[in-house]
Amino acid sequence: MRILSKLDMMIKYVEELQTMLPDQEEYQQDLIKRRACEKTIEVAIESLIDVCAMIVSVQQFGLPENEENIIDMLIEKRY
Repeated sequence: MRILSKLDMMIKYVEELQTMLPDQEEYQQDLIKRRACEKTIEVAIESLIDVCAMIVSVQQFGLPENEENIIDMLIEKRY
């Protein structure tokens, strides 16, 4: 259930990003919009990493050393 909740959050963040993403010129010129987009991408990625960490934990793949290692563990197990 927690995994589905995190995935729902990630989808929500991506949908929000799609609605706020300006054209390239405006993105480069408007610092506030650029930072808002960057932060939204950041929280979406954090949600994805949380989901990956939950999968690693549930599947008992071991203890990851860091966030990058979480992804490596899933790749190694072809999950």
